[in-house]
Amino acid sequence: MLNVLRALLLIALAWPAAAQSGPVDQQQAARDLVSNAAQALAERRAAGFLEALDTPLAAQLRKPVEALLRSYDVKPALEFVSATEDNRGVALGMDWKLDLAAREGLRSITHRQRRVSCRVEPRDGALRIVAFGDSPDGAPGAPGLFSPPDVDGAWDLLQSAARALSQPDTPAAGFLAAFDSKLPGYEALRNGAEALAAQGEVDSTIGLTTDEGTDTARTLEVDWTLEVVNAETGIRILQREAQLTFKIERRGKRWLIVSVAPLDFFTK
Repeated sequence: MLNVLRALLLIALAWPAAAQSGPVDQQQAARDLVSNAAQALAERRAAGFLEALDTPLAAQLRKPVEALLRSYDVKPALEFVSATEDNRGVALGMDWKLDLAAREGLRSITHRQRRVSCRVEPRDGALRIVAFGDSPDGAPGAPGLFSPPDVDGAWDLLQSAARALSQPDTPAAGFLAAFDSKLPGYEALRNGAEALAAQGEVDSTIGLTTDEGTDTARTLEVDWTLEVVNAETGIRILQREAQLTFKIERRGKRWLIVSVAPLDFFTK
């Protein structure tokens, strides 16, 4: 009888602990699933990432994820900020950070951060991510988070500005169209561009050294060589060469230069 009472007492003591550890274990399993999916991205294993997803979500994300991993090295970082559980599964709140380094071409680096919600539920005997929600600030959820960055427009803008400055017709106007008119020193920039164009034929050559930022704000460093040649004699009357830093922002579908340093490269 004593042994029976002891056994009953042990069961009574163990039950609350088991009930308490159950939800924690399920939440931890959900976090582990998401962390493993992030690791698959770091290892460029699209199939490993997609395996963590429920079938409809995997179908939605297959193309963007495969496109991302074809062209970019992905360094993910996760911070879990909330976890709630119900009788169907676990809802997680997370800060996702992704550093996306292009392996070819311009070798750009894009830093991406989103706060997203994620729901994990059992499917066919295993936990699966069944949904990614949008962030509170309205940024796209899963498709926007895992798609390749569309940031080439920032470099394209700089190239078009350099080409415009070399055009025979209205070179200053075409050059200035790439700049935000609220840029500090814009008037000096306009006067400088017009003065350069008035001296002769302008030839600009630029080479990209770094391109880094977010999906909507980039910092580009370029080596810029500028020459002015007398149109009548063909004699070079001015030559400048410097490394310039441009900050470029996306405004809707358009990129604009919002700062340049040193500004006096175009104004002196």
